[in-house]
This record gives sequence, C-alpha cells and structure tokens, in this order.
Amino acid sequence: MLHYLLAIFGIGLVIFVHELGHFLAARFCGVRVETFSIGMGPRILSWKWGDTQWQLALLPIGGYVKMAGDEISTEEAEADISDTSFDHLYGDDGQRIPQDDELGSKSIGQRFLIFAGGVIMNVIFGLVVFPIVLLAGVPFIAPVMGAPALGSPAWEAGLEAGTEFLAVDGADIFAFTHIPTAIALGDSTGMDMTIRRPGKTESEVIHIVPEKDETFGLNVIGIGPEVDPDFTLSVSPGSPAELAGIKNGDRLLAVRGGEPDLPLPSQLNPFLSDQSPLELKITGVDGERWVTVTPDLSQLYPTPLVGISAPTNRVLKIRGSGLASEFGLQIEDCLLAVGSTELLQAQDLQGVLIQSAGKELELTVLREGRQIQLRHTAIAADEVPQLISDIAFTSDTESTRVVVSKGSAAERSGMKTGDRVVRIDGTATSVWEDLRGASRSAGAMSPPSKLTFSVQRQPAPGAALQMHEFKVTPEKSVMPNYGIGIGLHQYVYQATNPLMAFRVGTECTLRFLQDSWIFMQRIVSGEVSGENAGGIITIGKVSSDWAQEGISKLFFFLCILSMNLAFLNVLPIPLLDGGHMLFLLIEKIKGSPVSARVQVLSQMVGMFLLLFLMIYVTYNDVVRWFG
Repeated sequence: MLHYLLAIFGIGLVIFVHELGHFLAARFCGVRVETFSIGMGPRILSWKWGDTQWQLALLPIGGYVKMAGDEISTEEAEADISDTSFDHLYGDDGQRIPQDDELGSKSIGQRFLIFAGGVIMNVIFGLVVFPIVLLAGVPFIAPVMGAPALGSPAWEAGLEAGTEFLAVDGADIFAFTHIPTAIALGDSTGMDMTIRRPGKTESEVIHIVPEKDETFGLNVIGIGPEVDPDFTLSVSPGSPAELAGIKNGDRLLAVRGGEPDLPLPSQLNPFLSDQSPLELKITGVDGERWVTVTPDLSQLYPTPLVGISAPTNRVLKIRGSGLASEFGLQIEDCLLAVGSTELLQAQDLQGVLIQSAGKELELTVLREGRQIQLRHTAIAADEVPQLISDIAFTSDTESTRVVVSKGSAAERSGMKTGDRVVRIDGTATSVWEDLRGASRSAGAMSPPSKLTFSVQRQPAPGAALQMHEFKVTPEKSVMPNYGIGIGLHQYVYQATNPLMAFRVGTECTLRFLQDSWIFMQRIVSGEVSGENAGGIITIGKVSSDWAQEGISKLFFFLCILSMNLAFLNVLPIPLLDGGHMLFLLIEKIKGSPVSARVQVLSQMVGMFLLLFLMIYVTYNDVVRWFG
C-alpha cells in the first residue's frame, strides 16, 4: 500500500509541477488565478489562499488552472438582466472588455508564456531532478544481455550472453531498458552499437540491422537482460520457497540432478516446470545449506490442453562460414535423424553429436518434400558446441508429427513422441495448424470435448508403420509454483560528481523528449504499433513498481513522466497548451484573434481526439495488465 501511495503522490507531484508553471507564469504577467486544481471532476478537498481557490479533485487524470477572464464567472452568468453591477465589463458593441487582471487583457507574448508555463516547468523539473537522483544513485538493470534469441539479428551478429552495451548510435547506455527503446525508435536500416564482449576490456563498434516484431510492432534485435551473475535468488512472499527457508538475496550454488556442464539458470529452469520437490544448494545469512522446495500444485493452467507440440527440427538460419555452413544443412531443411537416432527436438542434437564424435556422420534430411542423406566427416567433441550454436532451429509446422509432453492427457492416452497424426475425428490432417486448431476448439468447449487421434507409428527403425487410435480429452494441467527464480543483473548507477550528474541529467531530459517525438511519428506512420501506448493504469503500475526499488528510482521515472507530459502538452491540439499557443501564433501573424466560431469548432474536435485517445490507451492498459 505504501508503494501505491508513493505512486499516487508522484503522479500528483508531476501534475502539480505542470500546473504550477501556468500559475507562476500567470502571476508573473499580472493575471489573477481563480482556481488551481490537482485532478479533474468533483472536488474532494479545497481551501482559499489569496485570490485562488486551491483544490484536489476526484479523478487523478490531470489538473487545471482557471484564470480570470478565461471564461465568464459564475456570478456574472447568473446575474439578472436588470443587474447593472457588470455593465462596466461590456462596451457599446456588447463585447466583453477584459479587465487588467484578466487573461484577455495581456499581450500575445504574455499569453504565450502563460500557456507555455506548464511545459517549461516540466522540463525544468527534469533538468533539476535528473541530476539529483543520478548523483544519489539509481538502481537499474545492467545493460548486459543474456543469450540472444536463435536466428535473431543479435545471434547473427555473433553476440553472446554477457555482452555489455555502452552506446547505441552514439547515445550512451547505462540501463538495459535504454537498449530496446533505442532500437525500437532507431534507424530500421541498421544501427551502430558500441559493445564490450564478456571477458574483454576493449570496446568495439558493430553494425546490426534490426527486424520487425510483428506482435508488438517494434524493431528488435532479439535480446533480453542477463540474469544476476552471482545467481541471487528472487523469492515470492508466502511461496513454497519462502516456507522452505529461502530468503530474497540468498545465492544459488547448485541444483540436485542438474546437468553440471550447463550454467545454473539452465540447470534450474527445467525443474521449475516439473512437479517434483526441488533440491537446491544455497548460501546466505544463514550459511551454506541444501534446501528442499515442495511445489504448490493447486494452480491449473487456465486453458485445457492436449499436451502435444510440433517438432523443433527445421533449420531457421545458419550463422557464419565455419563448420555449420560446411555441415551440409540448408535453411528450411528438417533434420529427421543422425545415424539411426531419430531427432525431433533440437535440444537433443548436441548429445547425439557428442556420442558420435570421431565417427563419420550420416544425416537424414527432409528437403523440399523428399528425404535425402547427407554425409559428413568426423566431428571432434570439442567442435560440437560451436557447431550447435551456429545453427538456429525452429518448429516444423509443415509436419503432423508430435512431441508429447510429460504427464499430459496425450501421454496418458498412449500417444508417444514421434507419432504422426493422420486424422482427427476422421478428418485428414496435413499440417501442424490442423492439430492446433482442433485441440483449441475442443479445449474451448465446456466441458472440453473428446478427440480421436489416428496416428502412424514406426515401432523400430526399418519396421513397418502401424496405425493406432487414441481418445484424448483436453484438460487443465497443473501449473507448479515454486515461488523462486534467479533475479536479473542489477547495479546502481551513480554520477561521480555534480558536473557529470548535470551532463547526464541534461542528456536524459533531451533524450526522453526526442524519444516522445519519434514514438509519436512512428505511430502515425504505422512503423510502431499504437498498442505500445499506455495510459493512467500503466503509469500507475510502473510508478508503483519503481517505487518498490527506492525513492531515487521513483523520481527517475517521474522525470520521464514529466518529459512525456511536456511533450504531450506542446502538441498543437485544441484544449491542450499547444493548441492555445498555435492560436496565438496565428493571431500574431494575421493581426487579429482566431474567430470564436473557429475556436469553438476546433475545441470540439480537440475534445473528440483527446476522448478517443483516452479510451484507446485505457483499452491498451486493460489488455496489457488484465488481458
């Protein structure tokens, strides 16, 4: 609750800073301010100070400063027609005459300053607060990548886990979140990235061409943050891991039954999807010890599943010109077998090749619809890891062969990995989508309907194919919850002196203003999906999450929010500050104010645009967080 309260305070502070800019500019120009409101809608708290009514309103979606002459006062609007108290406000032509302390009496320059005051104050907030929090120290996820996605631009460029990013297209990087943002908003034809490879002291510059992620509508290079190199554990409150005595900050030393040649995260991950007790060797304030974590098996996956998946033996990409390119495989090949060993999952290839080390290899490959045999000279065991890392495999969706999940409904029915599904409920199948569609449709029914799988099975290499039928009902499988994971690599960025803090803070201010502009351009052009835009729910969620990491992290986010608010309000949209400033520029050019009719119509359009934008980003928020 404290974090949520801090988030609400922080958002309110940014709104207050913006409105304070309008207030100070108005008072500087001699304009009386009637109302200063934080929030919109009905007021819940108010007090009078000087000529101004200060208030907190119910809806925390903005604020406003009502200046004298900005609209007819309530007393004037309700006055009887015979009341002469307000006659001095109107000329012989019936037009209202602005008073000296009203907005309309001020020059174009003064009014422009008043409407720009909020934007100016938001930028000043960033210029002042960014250096302060950077000097104090801000926790960030380190700009170090984990293992790249196979076949991704980062993988093709030869980047590996532990690579540190120092700059992207000349912009310094000190947090991992800067990397995907810089890539998403950068040049889609290619970017120069300054990196430092693991174990190296010298930096280098590489050129990477990003690819479009169609799901999110963003340019990506296929990387994620590195896990904590000390393998510090993150423990959920009240979870089985906490009940077993593991604390946040304990470090993982070993996993019972894990493959010793693999990194600890790779040893741990397979066990987290199992349903068996997990034995871990950890160290912390209580010393070094073995701990057994018994999972909570009360939770179920929300979607009923059959428990089958497609083989992952189709070649997606081959990297470099080394051993992998000499191996004989081509892109789109399906690697069916190595010698007499059938291969349906790429993860099994390394073990098969190590067992065959020093022997001539015979590969069975499906290429353009027909099986062929490839022969390759003997491969040494120490060459296998590099060979494996240079071939990216993906799912074979042109096949109807299946990989059966352990403990699934399909396995209990008698289906086995390697079975080829030829019919479902009597309907012929030809591609993986036929299996997925039928399984999803059956699982979506209430209760799930039973499916009859007709499969071909080869009991032994060279043996005749056998036909089998299995009846499978999709079911919700257990989602084991251990409540434990290895945290991300984090560190505290701290400027070494005030001058450095000011320089980096100024760079941050300009960077986030520039990012906001590019982001809007890319959404309008369709290069970035509008689904990436967020509203008040996202702002509140991120504020709360960052508040948990400390006050300095929260204020760093508030600076980003302040820059976004400044950018949004400078847009030339009627009802926003930018719309008012646009009208003043037009008035300066043409020598007279924009007609009342044009202003009213434009404000109606602006209200429609803002209402549409609010509904759209709120919809995005609901899908993103409650989906």
